[in-house]
Amino acid sequence: MQTNKPEILAPSGNMDALKAAIAAGADACYLAGNSFGARAFAGNFTGEELLDAIYLAHLHDVKVYLTINTLIKDSEFRSLYEMLIPLYEAGLDSVLVQDLGIMDFVKTHFPSLPIHTSTQMNILTPEGALFAKEKGASRIVAAREMTLDELRRIKEEADIELEAFVHGAMCVCYSGRCLMSSMAGGRSGNRGCCAQPCRKKYNGSYKLSMRDMCTLKFIPQLVDIGIDSLKIEGRMKNEYYVASAVSAYKELVDDYVNGCFSADKADRYEKRLLDVFNRGGFTSGYLMIDNTKAHDKKRSTSLIDTSEPGRRGVYVGKVSAVNGGKVTFKAVVDINKGDELLIDTKEAVAITSGRNIRKDELVSLPAPDTRRIRNNTCIYRTRNKALTEELTELINNPRKVSVDMTCRLKKGDKIQLTVSYSDNPSCFITVEGDTVQEAVSNPVTEEVLRSKLTKLGDSYFFIKRFEAKLDSDIFVPASALKKLRREALEKLADKKYKSLGRKSDYSKFRDDSTPNDNISVADGTDINEENFREIHVSVADKEQLEALKTAVIRKALTADYMYLDMEMLCKGMISKDDISDSSLSGVKKVLAFPYVNRGDYSVNDIIRKYGNTFDGVYIRCIDDLAGLLSYYKSYFKEDVISSDNIKVNTVILAHSIYAYNSYAVSFLSGLFKDYGVRLYLEASYEISGRTNDAILYPEHVNLIRPVYGRIPLMVTDALDRELDTLDDGRGSVYHLRYSDVSHYTVLYDSKPLSLMDYESENQILKYDFTIEDYDEVLDVFKTSPEYIKNNRFTIGHYVKGI
Repeated sequence: MQTNKPEILAPSGNMDALKAAIAAGADACYLAGNSFGARAFAGNFTGEELLDAIYLAHLHDVKVYLTINTLIKDSEFRSLYEMLIPLYEAGLDSVLVQDLGIMDFVKTHFPSLPIHTSTQMNILTPEGALFAKEKGASRIVAAREMTLDELRRIKEEADIELEAFVHGAMCVCYSGRCLMSSMAGGRSGNRGCCAQPCRKKYNGSYKLSMRDMCTLKFIPQLVDIGIDSLKIEGRMKNEYYVASAVSAYKELVDDYVNGCFSADKADRYEKRLLDVFNRGGFTSGYLMIDNTKAHDKKRSTSLIDTSEPGRRGVYVGKVSAVNGGKVTFKAVVDINKGDELLIDTKEAVAITSGRNIRKDELVSLPAPDTRRIRNNTCIYRTRNKALTEELTELINNPRKVSVDMTCRLKKGDKIQLTVSYSDNPSCFITVEGDTVQEAVSNPVTEEVLRSKLTKLGDSYFFIKRFEAKLDSDIFVPASALKKLRREALEKLADKKYKSLGRKSDYSKFRDDSTPNDNISVADGTDINEENFREIHVSVADKEQLEALKTAVIRKALTADYMYLDMEMLCKGMISKDDISDSSLSGVKKVLAFPYVNRGDYSVNDIIRKYGNTFDGVYIRCIDDLAGLLSYYKSYFKEDVISSDNIKVNTVILAHSIYAYNSYAVSFLSGLFKDYGVRLYLEASYEISGRTNDAILYPEHVNLIRPVYGRIPLMVTDALDRELDTLDDGRGSVYHLRYSDVSHYTVLYDSKPLSLMDYESENQILKYDFTIEDYDEVLDVFKTSPEYIKNNRFTIGHYVKGI
């Protein structure tokens, strides 16, 4: 018998989906307002609708989590604050955040509002989870890429609530790390507007289109690990999808907790879910995948369906004959009368089954335009009539709230009606009505009273226990009883709603305030000379390193900092002698950590091993940021800071540690204020360089502007090594680079970023080399008009931002 029972967390893109989730047994729902949510194109909720949603959910003991899991600008914090005030007072159960600035803002202004870190924060290790906990999070949402073993490790070592995606659509990129939609068409996933370019064709098929996840069969393992919340994706799906998924996971979790879980039942329920929505069949995601075998073709095939990116339905058979306006096929599943089928021709042909068909039955059904249908064409069921009717019944008969009712009718006294929650008798309401009169005829009986008071129609309540205390020979108008019943139930609901609310203990927001008293409107450098210029160069392999040496020797470049990927050292691509070459004696060396750390290495161990070779570190993910802070803490005693103890004195936080607003900048700079380090923040590729979107930088923070390089559009674990480029068929070819240390793939933009025309507007410039060969590296530093003219570049969002 299991004791841990995770909550079932349902998506609610609109009020219909919320009601379906409640009816199906959800323990909690996540939803968004019209701003700040990662699904801008879902139905979402107005301010009033959000309050209604909290009211309805709390009435049914269902929690409500608000998604504000996008990156926001300084100018938007006032709107965020004003949106949160009434929700905070109404008892909103938590907010879900991606932005470190928002996390710090909520913790400061709404101190009793729980914070959940979004999967877009990309936390994969216990160190990352502990960091989030230390900074105010009560729960982390695990990255979809995590295995059961990795989830178990966080639960065992971090002592924080853990939420895991178990069903629905999957991003091919690590959530929060994707810039593809932003750079390809100006719709930023980090701003809630992803256009899903991953569902487009590349190299002639859908190389990036992930299957949907279904993990019903893994419920025992997820429960045993201690996962606190099983999350269903789908805020853009309809109420039938929500009801079907919630009811399936709810029932099977209950089965396992009660000791009667059945793998066969899980398989049957998975088939039901396929009928509601799937993309070429389900995948169990990464739960059981060996990440040391990343880039394996078999692994990629289990995750990605290259044939079709949209909803396909359930395969029911293949055309064996076309004759006389009918198609003949052998059914591979039972088909119901009224089921809608789709014959997968170039222009799909839709038909409806006129009768029940049994599995293995050879059947002929009428079809329009049979001239377009060929033998061996696949047939799919796109609507299961029986299942749809079953779900409609579930949705239209929502679960009721159980209450007890006592009616007291004493001659000469006022009518007295008391109602209380059956599971919480201490929460009750007593209301009084008209005076009870002596009956002239037809006195009220207990049966009549019960009939009038317990029939609640479409109310959210039902009467579990009814008690009447009444004199004989009394009369009360039926209208008075109904009015009193309505008043009592409304007040009971309001009492519960108010009991879950909060006092107005939030702190005031001032438009003239800043997140840091030491903030300056300067460009972020701590060097104030007008002509100050610093050059940073990143290389990814030995050939590029040799080109950089040549450029320095030829005086084509004066480099101040050189970044070297950790993989170059770990895989023996370069030696310490290569790094200490005399031609680079005046260049500071920076060790660039990977985009992802799944526990493959320890930041502390890497710094101890290579620290004497490097002057700084370049951090690309929250997990390594947490590891670096842990490293610094181990070197300092309280109230004692000695630079002699620091192996690495320069910290550079990458664009992927989003410093998208002044609150995030202040938060990040505050992490290192006691460690005596020189701190750089790399500008986000989505922020305008002309104004930096009004971000304010503390005087000790140095802003780096990438001015050349292929922008990393995706970081993914789903692709295999057979791919080296992806061609969209419209003139763009994207390049891939694989990491053997942390087992991921980076997909780079088809065109390099080039801000050579804007270099004078920035003081600290970064050149980022990824796939360039020796000659291409040298060509970049020539910056000749011919080179610029003969190559395709992008300026990204430098001028307009997102």
